[in-house]
Amino acid sequence: MTVNRKSPSAPSISFRVEPGQIKVEFSVITHLFGGGVHIDPSRTHQKECDRRTPVRGATLRGQLRFWWRATVGCRFGSHAQMLAHETEVWGNASSPGSVKLRVESQPAIGQEEPVYKTTQNANTGSYQTRGIDPAISYGAFSLQPLSEHLRSNDPHVREGGKLQHLSGKATCILTFAEAHRKDVEAALRSWITFGGMGGRTRRGFGAVSEQGLSSDEVKKRVFAMDQTLPMVPSLHGARVAFLAGEFATARDALASGLAKLQKFRQGPNLGRNPGRDNPNRPGRSRWPEPELIRELTRRSDPQHRERFVGVDKVPRWVFGMPIVFHFQSRTDPGDTELRPRDFDRMASPLIIRPFTKPNGKYSCVALALSVPGMEVPLVLKKAPGDPVVQGRVTQAEAKKIAPLAGATDPLAAFLDRFAQ
Repeated sequence: MTVNRKSPSAPSISFRVEPGQIKVEFSVITHLFGGGVHIDPSRTHQKECDRRTPVRGATLRGQLRFWWRATVGCRFGSHAQMLAHETEVWGNASSPGSVKLRVESQPAIGQEEPVYKTTQNANTGSYQTRGIDPAISYGAFSLQPLSEHLRSNDPHVREGGKLQHLSGKATCILTFAEAHRKDVEAALRSWITFGGMGGRTRRGFGAVSEQGLSSDEVKKRVFAMDQTLPMVPSLHGARVAFLAGEFATARDALASGLAKLQKFRQGPNLGRNPGRDNPNRPGRSRWPEPELIRELTRRSDPQHRERFVGVDKVPRWVFGMPIVFHFQSRTDPGDTELRPRDFDRMASPLIIRPFTKPNGKYSCVALALSVPGMEVPLVLKKAPGDPVVQGRVTQAEAKKIAPLAGATDPLAAFLDRFAQ
């Protein structure tokens, strides 16, 4: 659904407020993904958290800066005006801003949760990795060891990364010029509703919470205005959908939300065909990208030479890039990456996020940020000549792509299925 385009009543905010200061307590309700300052270059996939200061002031400042842009910064008339005011409030590399941030107390480090399990084949001696929980593993895919790690003689390198549980509350104090109070409150309110700590926060890891929220209160925290800057992710005009039901834990709510995304993009009978010979081995994708890559590379498994979808587009670009396409058959193409032509990556505008309800249970929200002018040239890296490809589909093409069911906007199609 799209929030009505009118100014909502001011949502409640439970921060402790004094002149020129806000003190906020929050909990991290889902497992933290990484967040450490030191990374071993031989095992970057393990992404360990900082066990002394899991809630880091620099990370929190970066999160608040992003959500300030999504709520306040996007309203300015130009990017130059936005950056000037952003520097005044949050500072930059050479100039301190009005806001001073201090983490007063840290949550306790709790139990680790392994995401991937590596086992050795008794006959071949080779190692294989599989996800322990399909939905959580799908959301935390970059914690799995790469093939070169599996060939390593060091068993520690072959281990997958772990998610870190934090218990108890963290306390943060922000001081600022009183003229910037609305800037700070807008950023804090949005971060604590839709943001988090550590990595993969857009997939619900490290989600934070300061109080129980109803679905109506979450909707209130999504504002709508007509004026937004090009290419600045914004809550103005964003769309939200809520998962049906409620859950005993935030982890269960997150797993259910991620399972919806996994099924939409890759799940049997929706994102792909069911496997014919082995139900655990996936069938052909119902999305058009694999067929297009086979056409461009002129490589195809004999079983896949006949076109199945027949659309030469890459609609899944709207979920963020790069996207790595990995084929199982040796006669199919090698790994191919979909990227924006002039950049290494494009952050996903889709946020999947559990939140605490007033009754102490949990629900899950999917938020599609508005990104005006998000159209960017797309290329398929590692295909011959790094060809430019098209992402947007027509209605006639969308009718051929089963997960879209005729919808030309994949994000809108996903939000509809998320709420079912």
